[in-house]
Amino acid sequence: MPELTSQPILSVGLPIYNGENYMRDPIDSILNQTYKDFELIISDNASTDATQEICEDYSRRDSRIRYYRNEGNLGVTYNFNRVFKLSKGKYFKWVGHDDIHKPTLFEKCLNALIKREKDGYVCCWPNTIIIGDKAEFVRKVKEPPIHLDSDSLHQRFNDGTYGRQSSFQFHGVVRSDVLRETCLLGQWSSSDYTMIGQLALRGKAYQQPEYLYLRRYHSTNGYETSQRE
Repeated sequence: MPELTSQPILSVGLPIYNGENYMRDPIDSILNQTYKDFELIISDNASTDATQEICEDYSRRDSRIRYYRNEGNLGVTYNFNRVFKLSKGKYFKWVGHDDIHKPTLFEKCLNALIKREKDGYVCCWPNTIIIGDKAEFVRKVKEPPIHLDSDSLHQRFNDGTYGRQSSFQFHGVVRSDVLRETCLLGQWSSSDYTMIGQLALRGKAYQQPEYLYLRRYHSTNGYETSQRE
């Protein structure tokens, strides 16, 4: 089993609340990545189901996992921001407790970002597949034209902030030092777009063309598979 290094290259943040129904698939997909030098930070927002038991079992079996449990439910925003604030890596990635990553996602997105950093890139995210409640294929996401790799600062800010895309950059691999300069998630509607816009002011984002991120749509996370981007 891979060991956690004192200074992992990549930190992966998993905020969770009552995730027993879906959480094993995402955690397994993280632990089975071809890229191994990462830490997985789990912040449990005082779950009342079997989430704590499942997390503790995983953390006993893999030293790369750091599990934290809040004494009370402090809200989604706090929990998402907490996993980043607890991170140690040079790069960071948020993950959802119900989403799945193909095995090469970390490796390909991280390598693509590192290769382009000298050209001002701060984020890399892959193409997305929508899956259903049972992880069945639903459709590939077809993003509208966006220009987060533009040399034009105002073009990047406009396309990152004003909702012309699905905000999947939020789940991309990001430079931690740049992410730290943003608002992270805020207590207002669509604050993920605000954060993406702030990233765009600081650098470019690259879209890995392969479909490596599987976003699960189901009724309990507010989505139905019949919805369209």
